[in-house]
Amino acid sequence: MVFLEDELDEPAGPITGEIAGIRERENDQLVAQLEAEASRLREQLQITVEEHESSIEEMKATNEELQSINEEYRSATEELETSKEELQSVNEELQTVNNELKTKIDEVLRAKDELQNLLGAMEIPTLFLDRELRIQRYTPSMQKLVNIMPGDRGRPISHLTHRLLYQEFVPDAEQILHNLVPVEREVRADNGDWYLARLRPYRTTKDKIDGVIITFINVTEIKQAERSLLQLSETLEEQVQQRTEQLNEANEKLSAASELFHNLFHANPIPTSLTRLADGLFLDINDAYLQFYELEREAVIGYTSQELNLPLAPDQRPGIVAQLKKEGMIRNLELEVAHPSGETRTILASIQHIHLVDDDALILTFNDITARVLMERQVRDVASNLTSSEQAERYRIARILHDDLQQNIFAVKMQLSFLQEALESNNVQALNTDLEQLDEWLAKAIATTRQLSIDLSPPVLHGEGLTEGCIWLAAQMKEQYGLEVSVHPNGVRAILEDDIRTLIFQTVRELLFNVVKHAETLKATLIFEQMDGHVRVIVSDDGKGFDTKVVMEDWKNAHGLLRMRDRLFLLGCSLQADSEPGNGTRIIIEAPIKPLTN
Repeated sequence: MVFLEDELDEPAGPITGEIAGIRERENDQLVAQLEAEASRLREQLQITVEEHESSIEEMKATNEELQSINEEYRSATEELETSKEELQSVNEELQTVNNELKTKIDEVLRAKDELQNLLGAMEIPTLFLDRELRIQRYTPSMQKLVNIMPGDRGRPISHLTHRLLYQEFVPDAEQILHNLVPVEREVRADNGDWYLARLRPYRTTKDKIDGVIITFINVTEIKQAERSLLQLSETLEEQVQQRTEQLNEANEKLSAASELFHNLFHANPIPTSLTRLADGLFLDINDAYLQFYELEREAVIGYTSQELNLPLAPDQRPGIVAQLKKEGMIRNLELEVAHPSGETRTILASIQHIHLVDDDALILTFNDITARVLMERQVRDVASNLTSSEQAERYRIARILHDDLQQNIFAVKMQLSFLQEALESNNVQALNTDLEQLDEWLAKAIATTRQLSIDLSPPVLHGEGLTEGCIWLAAQMKEQYGLEVSVHPNGVRAILEDDIRTLIFQTVRELLFNVVKHAETLKATLIFEQMDGHVRVIVSDDGKGFDTKVVMEDWKNAHGLLRMRDRLFLLGCSLQADSEPGNGTRIIIEAPIKPLTN
């Protein structure tokens, strides 16, 4: 609503008053119109307010209705949520059931496939019939026996022909359905093969009889094996009878062998014992064993080797038994045993593991090799002494070469240098003196080499006998050392082997050297004797002598006499010394004579 007022500050004139009256009337009319319009507008405003208030009331009612509807919607939504959750759980259960069913279906399909593969792979003809004896299924190998085709499923088995000589085929199947008792029959095919027919009721998982299962197992090879076994049994009986006869013969031979073993065991001249392997108990011994140990049989049988310490020591037996179990036999086992005489004997034993009837045993035989061991020891000592002799002889020759021959040759060399100087200075007197000295030294060198040659191989031995050589040797000893040797040939003209003759000559020469060096006398006697195929040479002196037991029995002291004896021993000769301190020495050498040949 707009009110317009015209305010004039200055009073109008007369014309202006009229105009003002007109304007005042127009203003009054306008005011009246405006008041009427204001009243109308107030009425409209009142109506509008009332309508607005009623609208608000309606709006409130509508709002309340909407709130109630919203609450209904909200409850419905909650119910829907609950139903949704239930549906989801049901859906999950259905999915689980569906998966289980799918798994079951897969298992059933796999079992079906495996069953089909099994039936296809089986070489055993198998036939499945229902309760009306109609064909349900069969294995492929069934076609070899029954004229059946895939289109024959559902047909009665009696409508089909087969290759079996089996007339009770259908009756047996009917009997299975009535009696529920399995039936087995051996049937023959028209080609000669044999089959084992097995008829059994077909049971479902609910233990319901729903047909018959028939299998045919090929037993042709079993039949052939039975026939072969029957023939083999007959042959075996014959062989057993023959073996029995052979066994009886073997037992007789075994008894004879046992008796022979017993006789040989006790007749054996070699000491032999039979002991139990487990504990060494003496089971048997022969007379030679008893004689060696100087025992009675009652003192040995029934006792163990450990108790008697025969012949193995307690600490030796376990190792020997272990070796026997591994190798079965031990040969040439050298043992040292105590003899009842108090001596220590050396035996060479052989031990063998044998099987007796009721137990294992050891058979031991041995030889007394004490003398051989002593002889071998002497031979070793002889070899050692010979080596020492050779070294001593080489040392003697080297000393002669060095002290005599080499010195003379060196002097000759020096004298030759002096001789050259005398020639250059034309000194005749010095030249003659040097030549005389040179001749003297050369003569000594020649004499030394000649004597060494004679010592090594006397020329007299090459064409003369031993007696002549010793006579020449006596002359040499007289000439060189002043030793008077009285030689008594006594007519001995025996022929000796060359090596024996040389060795005896060298031995006599060495004995005469010993007289010169040790006997403190210059007289010796050399006597020859001949008897029963042997020559005896006796070298004696009246010198100071020595103790024979101390010198000749000391094997550790390899002196000249022992070396002489050892060399003579190797050639079948002997040397015997007889001496006492103050009573001289007497050495006897014996050698075999060379046999005469035509």
